[in-house]
Amino acid sequence: MASVETLSYRSLPLIVEPTTHQGSNDFNTLFKKYRKHLKQQLQHHGALLFRGFRLQLISDFEQFVDAFFTGSQSLSYTGGFSKRDRVTEGVYTSTEFPSYIPIQCHNEMAYFKEIPRYICFFCHTAPKKGGETPIADCRRVLRSLDPELRSRFEKKGISYKRHLTSGSITIYSFRQRFRQTWQDAFETDDRETVESHCRAQGLSIRWDRFGGLLLINTLPATRKHPETGEKVWCNQAHIFKLVPENVGWILSVTARIIDLLVGKGSRAHDSFFGDGTPLSRSDIRAILQAFRDNTVIFPWQKGDVMVLDNYLVAHGRMPFKGPRKIFVAMR
Repeated sequence: MASVETLSYRSLPLIVEPTTHQGSNDFNTLFKKYRKHLKQQLQHHGALLFRGFRLQLISDFEQFVDAFFTGSQSLSYTGGFSKRDRVTEGVYTSTEFPSYIPIQCHNEMAYFKEIPRYICFFCHTAPKKGGETPIADCRRVLRSLDPELRSRFEKKGISYKRHLTSGSITIYSFRQRFRQTWQDAFETDDRETVESHCRAQGLSIRWDRFGGLLLINTLPATRKHPETGEKVWCNQAHIFKLVPENVGWILSVTARIIDLLVGKGSRAHDSFFGDGTPLSRSDIRAILQAFRDNTVIFPWQKGDVMVLDNYLVAHGRMPFKGPRKIFVAMR
C-alpha cells in the first residue's frame, strides 16, 4: 500500500487529503504519524474532512475511526432523539427523517448532560442532488446572537420535554411510523434499564397510563469546551420546536395532528426556557439566523469521512433526491 508522507490542508471544514494519488487505507500507520497534529487542527477548526483515502465499506469506516480515536470505544445512540438504525456495534445510519425535510444545524445529543465528544460521518453513497451536511462553528454562532437574547438563554437555561410512545402491539406499526417509541429510543423493552440510563443523565421521567414515557430535564444553553475552555452555543432549543420556521407550515400542522392522534395530546418534543417561560418564534428565528450566517455547505463525495468536534461544530442535513447513505459513529 502506498504510504502518505505529507498531507495537504485547505479551507473549512479543513480538508485533509493524501498527496499521493493512490491514497492509503493503512490508517494505523497514517495516524501514528499524524494523529497529534490532526487533533490539534480538529481542536482549532472543529471539523476535518478526509477525502481521497479509498474508504468503500462500513468496515473501512470502523477501521478509520478506531485508528484515529485509538483507545476509545464507539458510543451508542441510547435515548437518542431521532430515528436511526444500528448497523454494527458502533455505527448507525444517519437520521431516518424523510428526504424532503431539512434538519437544522445542532450539536449531537445536546439535550443530555453528557454528550458525545466527537461525531464522525462516512459517505457511502453520495446523493445526486442535495443531501449535504451543513456545518456551523458554534463559537461564531454564539457571538452572532443578539446580546440580550444570549443573556436570557445563559441566565435561564433550556428545559427539554420529550414524549415517547409505547411500542404496544395494537397500534405499534402506526406509532412506530410517526412517533418514536421508548423501546426504539433506548434499544430495550426493559423499563429498569431505561430508568437507570435516565438517572445517569439527570432526566426526570414519568410513565403515563398508555405506557408512554415523558422525559424532562434542564440544561445550560452554552457549554465550555472540555479542553480549551471556550464558551460555545451548544444545545437543541430550536430543534425541539416544531414551528413553521423550522419545518414549514404543512409539517408543523401535521406534527400537531399526529401529537393529538398518536401522542394522546402530548407533543413529541418541546423546549422552554429553564424557568418554564416559552420560547417565542422570534427567538427561534434569531437562533436560525445566527446559524445561517455561519453555515458552510459542501457536496459529499463517495468515501468522504468528516470528523466533528461536537462542542465546536453543529451539523444538519439538507433535503435530497435519490439514494443517500451516510453512516455515523460517535466517540
